[in-house]
Amino acid sequence: MVKGKAGPEPQWEKRQRFAELIGAGHTIADAAREVGIHYRTGRTWDAWTNGRPIVGEHASV
Repeated sequence: MVKGKAGPEPQWEKRQRFAELIGAGHTIADAAREVGIHYRTGRTWDAWTNGRPIVGEHASV
């Protein structure tokens, strides 16, 4: 039995905007600042994609 609440909802809109900024040549720090996430979160998101655009059901591509 699990107690407590579920975690926060995924931030798909922020993640997509972050990927667009990275693709446009922005640094991780600049993109993270503009989207409103922590720099370390941006590094994690960038590492998950290995520099590739985000694809899947939430991608706008």
